[in-house]
Amino acid sequence: MNVKDLIKVFKRSYHKNSSHPTVERELWERSYSDNASEEDIYYCFRLLLGRNPHPKEWSGHRKEAGKKLIEVVSKFLSSNEFITYKQPDLVQRPVFADTQHETVELDDFKLCLSKTDNVCGSVLETKEYEPPVTAVLKKILAPGMVFLDIGANVGFFTCLAASIVGGSGKVFSFEPYEYNIKLLYMNTRLNGFKNVEIFPFAVSDRRTFFSYDDSAGNSGAIFDSNTSVLELLSSTLVYSMVLDDVLEPYPDKIDAIKIDIEGAEYLAFKGMKNRLKKDRPIIVSEFSPSFLQSISKKTAEEYLQILLIDENYLLAVIAGENNIIDCGRNMEQVIDCFNEAPGDHIDIIAYPKDKISVTGNRISAAKSTR
Repeated sequence: MNVKDLIKVFKRSYHKNSSHPTVERELWERSYSDNASEEDIYYCFRLLLGRNPHPKEWSGHRKEAGKKLIEVVSKFLSSNEFITYKQPDLVQRPVFADTQHETVELDDFKLCLSKTDNVCGSVLETKEYEPPVTAVLKKILAPGMVFLDIGANVGFFTCLAASIVGGSGKVFSFEPYEYNIKLLYMNTRLNGFKNVEIFPFAVSDRRTFFSYDDSAGNSGAIFDSNTSVLELLSSTLVYSMVLDDVLEPYPDKIDAIKIDIEGAEYLAFKGMKNRLKKDRPIIVSEFSPSFLQSISKKTAEEYLQILLIDENYLLAVIAGENNIIDCGRNMEQVIDCFNEAPGDHIDIIAYPKDKISVTGNRISAAKSTR
């Protein structure tokens, strides 16, 4: 239909006493069919794939006319073209305009974040998150590695690692908080990462329920559930698993771990002693003596000792983006660094000296263990 014909139709449909053209009423009055028409198939191309069909493919697709509409649409939605190129566009900024969520493009991946997120929301403006830890992970990770993100939150480090280890590597993400799990899952889908597996629970030294303190937003801590019925009913419960049990079906060597679970780090590694000894991973950990005492009921020294997995393990403090303080096996030096630092925590590295080295306040690239 050309422009002149369209104008004629509009003029015929216009009624002076009606605010709605007849054309609109005719659309509503059309009979509905469960079977797809050629017009339906054309609009699947237009609305779902964002293009017109090519002449060569149209001859095959038009033969779908007469089949169930839901079957035809499902084929388009499950097509590689839609999943790879169009589905990610559905979670861009306009879709989240009314939910306080936005999508930010970073160097190697993108993230959907809440503008009210006190932990990661600043990434929307700064396009960076914990730069010193990010810099360390970029140096120690390599294609083909297996990485554990314990306390994955909404997935910044999960997506960073997935972009580095690639399709030949693997990322295991552990996160117990329901809201975070939703965004973590969305962000892996947003980037099309097929190398990420999400475990939606906490980790500790036993299988049990913990109460989850989300008073600080989406960065909370686990603690033993109160026996009071009233307090239990009003709390957020999360289930905890033991890492040695969870990882048993996965034989690939774990190369690196990032852990930040607000003081439950000792409990997590107590439940992972066998795998830590077997795989000897590089560990990047938050270190907060007060949190460890409150949640794990352990001293700073007891936690550092569990990180010294064997006689070849050393400790280092991440003091800045390009400032790594080598502490060797001197736990007191690590604690002194914490006492001298502002804030309630520092970030540290526990590493086998045969895999990486710290020289001149810099950490070397990891040697491949594949």
